[in-house]
Amino acid sequence: MRIIFSRSPNVGSWLIRLLTFSKWSHVALVDGALVYEARYPKVQVTPLAEFLKRNRDFEYRTIEGDPRLIRAEVGKPYDLLAVVAVLNPWREWNTDDKWFCSELVAHATGTFSDVGRVTPQMLYLISRPV
Repeated sequence: MRIIFSRSPNVGSWLIRLLTFSKWSHVALVDGALVYEARYPKVQVTPLAEFLKRNRDFEYRTIEGDPRLIRAEVGKPYDLLAVVAVLNPWREWNTDDKWFCSELVAHATGTFSDVGRVTPQMLYLISRPV
């Protein structure tokens, strides 16, 4: 799968990066000219051009996984509590009723099933450069 890691200058991005010791605050699936992402208020499809306008600092990577698992989650709610729960490494992340960005991508990889939380940094470490 082709994925994109990003960060923006807003406070939320800074806070996520600080709490997860990461360069990145967001991760999403790239499929041609579309980006599948968990972004408030729901899992949604965003044109790549719009995504890049919102996130000027980004990096493309690849990771093993099934993009159909991400596409199937479009419309489900964003997991707003996951932003706070990032401090809790024992949190149960892999329920499929709502999603945080890194949880959604991890779901498609089948990795981290025994881990309490998944951050963009964790996905970055197992992904490969394009």
